[in-house]
Formats: sequence, structure tokens, C-alpha cells
Amino acid sequence: MKPFVLIVEDDAGIKDSLETALRVKGLNTGSRETLVPEELEPAPDLILLDVSLCGASGKEICTTLKKNPATAHIPVLMMSASPEQHTACIAAGANDFITKPFRLSDLINRIYNLI
Repeated sequence: MKPFVLIVEDDAGIKDSLETALRVKGLNTGSRETLVPEELEPAPDLILLDVSLCGASGKEICTTLKKNPATAHIPVLMMSASPEQHTACIAAGANDFITKPFRLSDLINRIYNLI
């Protein structure tokens, strides 16, 4: 069974590109523009979460996910165009962080390492 990666990204172009690229690399994907942890059905194998979302904070979402016993086990890979966000994302509970733009091979390696 292919791993399921949930992409939480509010930029439609980035979201569509990520979904296509991850599917080509053998992953199942889904996407949302934001995330309410109580609405995670089915539970993904990994969440690829943007730091800056329209009307929401990826760091706050990550903290909520990691504090909830039902979702704390799901790896969260956060992404941002601002490398200085790395420390804050890890402090929020992210399992890893990647800076945009990134090479697809780097993203895929990180995803499989976390899954």
C-alpha cells in the first residue's frame, strides 16, 4: 500500500505541483488549504505543512496536532521560503523542516525518512 501524504498548502500552484510530483514518486496524496486536526480522515502517513497559510498559522496547527493523542504520532514536515522559520517549526513539534524552493529529491528523501 502506498503511503498517504496530506499536503497543507494555500498556494494552488505549489499544491498542484507537489501533488503531481509526489504521485509520480509513488505516494498517494491529498491536499487542503488549511487543516482542522479533528477532520483528519483518513489519517495520513505524513503531513506536509506550509508555515504561512491564509488565515492560519502552520506552526499553531502543528502544535495542535502534536498535543492531540490521536494525531501526535503523525510525522509533520514543515516548509517555508524563510529558512529562519526552522527553529520555530521544530519548537512547534515538527519532525523536520525544508526550505522552499527545494529539490524534489530532497523532499522525497525526507518524506520517506519520516515515514
